[in-house]
Amino acid sequence: MALFILGKVDVDTDEFDDHVIVHEWVTTSSPSCPAPTPPAASTRRARSRIRGSRQRGMGQRLSGIIWFPNTVYSDASGPQQAAGFGFDLEDNDGSDPNPGWFSEASVQSILFDIFDDSGGDEAFDEVALGLGPIYDAMVGGHRTTSALTSLFTFVSALKAASPDDAAAIDALTAHNDVTGVPSPTSTGTGETKTTAATRPTCPSIAPLTVGAGVQVTLLGEAANPNALGLNRFFRFAGDGASHTVSIATRARMTST
Repeated sequence: MALFILGKVDVDTDEFDDHVIVHEWVTTSSPSCPAPTPPAASTRRARSRIRGSRQRGMGQRLSGIIWFPNTVYSDASGPQQAAGFGFDLEDNDGSDPNPGWFSEASVQSILFDIFDDSGGDEAFDEVALGLGPIYDAMVGGHRTTSALTSLFTFVSALKAASPDDAAAIDALTAHNDVTGVPSPTSTGTGETKTTAATRPTCPSIAPLTVGAGVQVTLLGEAANPNALGLNRFFRFAGDGASHTVSIATRARMTST
C-alpha cells in the first residue's frame, strides 16, 4: 500500500496538516473505503453509511490519539491557507443530535473513550486501553474480516483481543446508542437504532433470500455520496449455484 499526500499552495496544503495525514492513512488501512465527502466540520454530525461513519470517524479520532495531547483536528485550505476548518477531538460531551452506528461523532467518541483514561469523570467510561490494542484490532481482525469494515467489525475485533474489557466496551457503545455490538456480529445484525431518517437502513446490512425480490427506498442528500439514505447494503447465503442479480429503478419526484 502506498499513500500519497498531495498539496498546492493557496488551494489545499494537506502535506502540512498533521491530523489529515493520519486520517488518510487510517481510511486506506482497511478495505471498503467510502467515496469522498465534501470536507466540513459539520460532517461529524451527519448520518453516514455504515462504511463512511467508521472510516471518517476513526480516521479523525486516531489522528487525535496519535498526536495526543494535540487533539485539535485542523485542515487548512484556500488563499494563504486562511480557510479550512478545525475542531477539538476531545469534544465528546454528548452534543451529537444523532448518536448511533451511523454517526461519525459517535465513532469518534467511542474510540477516544476506549483510548483515554477519563473514567473518573465519565461513569459510562471504564475503559483505558491506550493505542496498542486499538491498533492491533484495526490491523488484525477488523482488517481481515470478510464483512464490510464498520464500527461493528472494529469493536468485535477489539473485544476479541481484549476479553477482560468486553463488558466495559459494551457499556461504552451502549452509551452512544450503538446496540448491535453487545452481542457482536461483524455485520451488525443486532442493531436496532432507527429514526425517521434511518428507517430504510436498519438493519445496516439487510439479509436477502435467493429468488426473492426486495423493494428499497433511497432518500435524498445528493451533496453527500456517503449519506445514509443514499446507500443500502445486503447479504445472502450462497447455495453453490449461479445466480443473477438484477436491479430495476423507479424514480419518484416531488415538488414543493
